[in-house]
Amino acid sequence: MQIALVPLDERPANTRYPQMIAAMGRAHLILPPSERLSHFRDAASPDGLAQWIQDVAPTSDALIVSIEMLVYGGLIASRIGHEPLEVLRPRLTLLRDLHRQYPNLKIYAFNVITRISRHNDATEEPDYWAAHGNALFQLSQAMHRVRLGIIPQESVDIAAQAIPPDHIADFTARRKRNNAINRTVLELAGEGVFDLLVLSSDDTSEFGLGAEEKRQLATIATTLGLGDDRLLMYPGADEVGSVLVARLLLQAAERQPKIEPFYLVEQDIAAIAPFEDVPIYASVSRQIKAVGATEATEGGDVLLVVNPPVSSTAEWVTDQEGDAHLIRRLVEFNDKMLQLYHQTAGWCCFAVADVAYANGGSMELVRQLSKYHLFGNIGAYSAWNTAGNTLGTTLAHSVLWQLPNYDAEAGKRFLAHRWLEDWGYQTLNRHKARLWLWREHRTHELRPDLIPELSLKVEHWLATAGDLIGLNYRAVNVRFPWGRTFEVDFDLVPR
Repeated sequence: MQIALVPLDERPANTRYPQMIAAMGRAHLILPPSERLSHFRDAASPDGLAQWIQDVAPTSDALIVSIEMLVYGGLIASRIGHEPLEVLRPRLTLLRDLHRQYPNLKIYAFNVITRISRHNDATEEPDYWAAHGNALFQLSQAMHRVRLGIIPQESVDIAAQAIPPDHIADFTARRKRNNAINRTVLELAGEGVFDLLVLSSDDTSEFGLGAEEKRQLATIATTLGLGDDRLLMYPGADEVGSVLVARLLLQAAERQPKIEPFYLVEQDIAAIAPFEDVPIYASVSRQIKAVGATEATEGGDVLLVVNPPVSSTAEWVTDQEGDAHLIRRLVEFNDKMLQLYHQTAGWCCFAVADVAYANGGSMELVRQLSKYHLFGNIGAYSAWNTAGNTLGTTLAHSVLWQLPNYDAEAGKRFLAHRWLEDWGYQTLNRHKARLWLWREHRTHELRPDLIPELSLKVEHWLATAGDLIGLNYRAVNVRFPWGRTFEVDFDLVPR
């Protein structure tokens, strides 16, 4: 099976992960050449991408295409670019033409409701975000709440006073443009151009213009008659490529695994994770549907262990208190796992999605997994970035063991990568990297001249982390994809 993927951007989460997922099903996943993709804030050439798609379509079984990459030239380009709607919208015509020309080509598209970052950080946003990011977030919240009748209009007037009018004008105009693209993509879905459209919410919240647009788009989708078999809407972004690859592999093998969620903190199943707008149980259900599986109350092919959000604002911190409530449930999980092992003769995958914190996992969870000697029984694990990222990645990995041609070694490599990146780096060592930069060089930014030395340090730290949990792989050639400490990449070699 050959799958062509136009990724959300060039980072490993959007390119390497889908390739590793495809390898588990022995599928051939092809990507546009690097020179045709975006590079951080530099947009890709939509014309070059369109030509690549036309070149590979005749020999591909499926096409997964990011609307952000095809239309704007990448995720960041969709936030900072200035091309008008009359230039952007015609780029979608290619997808309608492909559907007509190659009726047997499966086309999965995914699109993002543009986020509104709450931080004064312009790394991935327009330049004025450095000074007014949080104020724009607060303005967005106020605008939505006023329209819902929750707060008076003067709240918007007060919030707007902190922001130059030209920045507000650019902010609102850009959102109207991107929302128009989202509407056009929904219309294409209504025409039957896509076998599936995923419209995800990137770094969203319960209130704000993104949440308002999501509700409006859902209404349009209903008018177009788009049900769950053709459109899925849920929080996420960087994991969608991997999820859709796994979905294609399951469909090709005519498999629909059953997923049984097991929440480590039962009273928190309705908690809303940071950067999301729905309870965690709803996010779990929608991610299960997206990957092409079904949710079961018992007897699943995958037991999905979810460590639910501590709160809607809790990002990973270095001084986490011991999560004592996990201990009792982990004992229950251990008993349930042994029971399922006997009932299924080992034919069940145990997966862990740690979404207690954003941008890192729970140290107590890993301590307890180690204490009860559960590492060897875990078939999939994730704890990176948002809850949607973690859930989708965990599920994309865990459902594939049912494939008749499943490559177990590829699965083990991906699992090792997750332990080293999500726990070994994000949880244990990312803060050490930032402390080292400040202590040794009095900078919070990773300058190019510091990358070689920090790469060697992180490689050593990851080797220590791997020793702690007995991994059979180690990380080498450590890299920082966007020249910052937020994400890391590396190669794996056997120990």
